[in-house]
Amino acid sequence: MRNGPVFALLLCCASLAAAELLVTDRYRDSVHRFSSYDGSLVQLDFIVGAGPGVSLDSAMEALVVGDRIWLSDQNLDSVFRYTLDGQFVDRFIGPANQIDNIRGFHIADGVLYLTNFGTANGAPGPAIRKFDVATAADLGTITMPGGRSPWDVVAFGAGLLASDDTNISTNPLLDTAIIWDIAQSPVGVFASGSAGTNGLSLPKQMTVLSNGRLLVANNGTPRALLELNAAGQIVATYPLGTLRPNGLYELENGRIFIAGEDTGVLGTNGLYTLDRTSGMLTPILLGNQTPGGLLPHYVNYYAPPPPAVCPGDLNCDGVVNFDDIDLFVEALGYPDGAGWPYPGCPWVSGDCNADGQVTFDDIDPFVARIGSDCR
Repeated sequence: MRNGPVFALLLCCASLAAAELLVTDRYRDSVHRFSSYDGSLVQLDFIVGAGPGVSLDSAMEALVVGDRIWLSDQNLDSVFRYTLDGQFVDRFIGPANQIDNIRGFHIADGVLYLTNFGTANGAPGPAIRKFDVATAADLGTITMPGGRSPWDVVAFGAGLLASDDTNISTNPLLDTAIIWDIAQSPVGVFASGSAGTNGLSLPKQMTVLSNGRLLVANNGTPRALLELNAAGQIVATYPLGTLRPNGLYELENGRIFIAGEDTGVLGTNGLYTLDRTSGMLTPILLGNQTPGGLLPHYVNYYAPPPPAVCPGDLNCDGVVNFDDIDLFVEALGYPDGAGWPYPGCPWVSGDCNADGQVTFDDIDPFVARIGSDCR
């Protein structure tokens, strides 16, 4: 029978190993981790810097690419890379690559598609800049007709879509917003509209739902999430009251996780979940609940790296001690680890004689390791 503290620790570790979400924060200049199942907070300020002694300055989007986390920073005009456990690796591209005021991005077929707005650093203004993922070679620019302010790129069906807030006017009902299909040549329109027509207004992050449709964070008027079909038609609208959505993701429990702005970084800016059936919006973490406040932006999937194996440490607390005994005995009952019920701490941690198995031959080596520290 496991004692209470050990069981609690296992639950903790299992939750950390489960799939998660990376959420950028333009106010705290950091990246946070949340559960991809229910949206609950896992770790605040998971990534906080852009190299030794360098702070982020408006983190926009964090995306897992292979064994790296890629992160765009709007004010540093750079895309940085990190290990999966959040350690800085390098600056992939920066101002010298002719980018300025960058936002969201997407990687497809070895190409980085990066939204660009500004003209500093020799950048082209509103456009999508393209770079080779392996070499950072400049692959050119995609300019959308009449482009004003691109925000995000996402793969949808056979195309690549870019959200774009165009033709800003003094009358919000007349503002035109366009979602471009940048995979077409020339660039085509996937969807367009305004607050005064179909409600499409300042679209920011986009995500593909499990039903195959596109969900758009409509940051303009009305404040809402818009669901679009493959033809670019709005088939559902989910009002959000006064909340202006920046980022979004469909959770495993079916609710929509939303990063949004409302009454300010020390107010009700924060993370929410939406039940699309009832329309209920539930706060998860707000600026007024967080020291220093929040301005969350884009949201993407993240699978944490598996914990390192420490022979004999069956509860993954970094030490081998008497708290591991019950779990070691339990591990003996799972040949080859099949059915091991604690994904946050690997079964092979019970292998203390390095033969790849957990058997009675590991008992004496396990006892000999009691008191070892793997931290």
